[in-house]
Amino acid sequence: MQMSLLSNLEKLGPTTILVISTGSSPLTDADIARISTLPNVESVIPTLRAVTKVPGINQEVTLVGISSRDLSEILGEIRLDEGQMYVDAPAPQSVIGHNIAYDPTTGKSLYEAGGLILVRLGHRSIPLTIVGVLDSYGSVTAVSPDDSIFIPIDFLKKAAHKFGYNIIVVKATDVKVVDQVTETLTNVYGGRA
Repeated sequence: MQMSLLSNLEKLGPTTILVISTGSSPLTDADIARISTLPNVESVIPTLRAVTKVPGINQEVTLVGISSRDLSEILGEIRLDEGQMYVDAPAPQSVIGHNIAYDPTTGKSLYEAGGLILVRLGHRSIPLTIVGVLDSYGSVTAVSPDDSIFIPIDFLKKAAHKFGYNIIVVKATDVKVVDQVTETLTNVYGGRA
C-alpha cells in the first residue's frame, strides 16, 4: 500500500494530519488502533470517501462515510439548516451539504430533509433518506461540507463492499508535536508512507 502524509493543513487546523491510502489496500481497523496508541495523538478519525453522481447535479459529489461524532469533531459543530443529524447505524440515511440541497446559482431547493436522494456506487443506485441539510460552511475542511453527502460509515462500508478506510484524520495533542507525530507515522508505516 502506498500512502501519503499531509500535515499542517491550514483548513483543517494546525494539529491535523491526514493519512491517505493511495494504493489498492485500504487502511484498516488495526491501523486505527495502532495510530491511536502513538505518542502525542489526541484522536483518530476514520473516513471512507467516494465520488458519486446525483440526479439534478451536474458535477460529481463527494460521498463521505463518517460517524456523526467524528463529523462534529471535524466541522467544529454541526449546523443544520433543516432536519437532524443521522444516527450511527448501518442504515441508508444521510445529511447533505447546502449546495446539494440548494442550487448554488439560483438558490432553488433541489432536495430537502425527509426526502430521498439517489447516489451511484459502482453500477448501482442507492436511495438514501435525507435526515438533515447542513447550513452553508464554505470550504472548511479537506472536503467541502457544502458539496458533500455524509452517511454513517458502517452503511457505506456495507453498501460499497469495503472493509477499510481511505482517509484517516489524525489530531495531534499540540501544534508543537505535529512534526513529531508525522515522523512517527512515517516510521511506523515505513515504505508504505
